[in-house]
Amino acid sequence: MKIKSKKRILKAINHKESDKIPVDLGGSVQSTIHVYAYNDLKKALGIKGGVIEIMDSFILAAKVEDSVREMLQIDTVPILPPIDALGIKNYVGKKEWVMPNGLKVVVSEDFNPLKQKDGSYIIEKGGYKFKLPNGGYYFDPIKYLLQDVNTIEDIERSFDFKGYGEREIEYF
Repeated sequence: MKIKSKKRILKAINHKESDKIPVDLGGSVQSTIHVYAYNDLKKALGIKGGVIEIMDSFILAAKVEDSVREMLQIDTVPILPPIDALGIKNYVGKKEWVMPNGLKVVVSEDFNPLKQKDGSYIIEKGGYKFKLPNGGYYFDPIKYLLQDVNTIEDIERSFDFKGYGEREIEYF
């Protein structure tokens, strides 16, 4: 009898024997796969079509599609927070974006990096500044929210609460 993923995971958490060890790929940003590697994985598995979606814009992590999850017998699915590590909203509309290597992906409508003359991309959110270098694999923080503050007034002037509605505040 085949055990469903949820039961398999609960058994593992409770140190109970199951039909097999649960498999995780993309259940969280800590166990995910970069969009470039994910695209290569799909090719290696012979999976054509589908849409590669970014589930975390900071590390450019792919959201694992059902076709891949089924083929690899993955037991997990992601539950994303309202805002990712770059401050990009997850539960708004989606749009297409082209990665620097030409790979077409789907991103949040809130994801709006500015392309620079050198081919890199910059995102500024909530007082932070991030850069995806030309040829890079993820965004690097290049300016932190409070790096130039010295007084309480500087903090009040520098900190940007835009993007954090009641839903996000309640979540955190």
